[in-house]
Amino acid sequence: MMRHLPAIIFLLPLALAICMPLLGMRKQAWCRPLAIIAMAVMALVAFVNLVGVVQTGSIHYEFGGWAAPVGIEWVNDGLASVMIMALSVMALVCVIFISSVLFPNLGTRVVHFYTLVLLLVAGLVGIVFAGDLFNLFV
Repeated sequence: MMRHLPAIIFLLPLALAICMPLLGMRKQAWCRPLAIIAMAVMALVAFVNLVGVVQTGSIHYEFGGWAAPVGIEWVNDGLASVMIMALSVMALVCVIFISSVLFPNLGTRVVHFYTLVLLLVAGLVGIVFAGDLFNLFV
């Protein structure tokens, strides 16, 4: 389970960003609580990831079972774990407090806003875990 934490941290905001437009069509009031819950769970998983990396060392996550020269590899070392922890806590704080500033101006675009915020967080997680410059560029 510890080995798959980088993928879980990435897939959590990405999966909710994919589902957010469908859920938002049903009821827009669900968007903010779901985004807050997702960011809180992501912060919790990032903390578990940080503790695991400190105890066991770095984790190299290879997608599709291909090695690094051919396939895509994410490196989850101490620096990446600290960055992911900071990113997840800051994303949680931003999602909680940004709605009071932007809700009067968003109107019916609340669903689009939270979808883009979740996609941004998923992209930043991918950037932090990128194992080389090629994966960072792609």
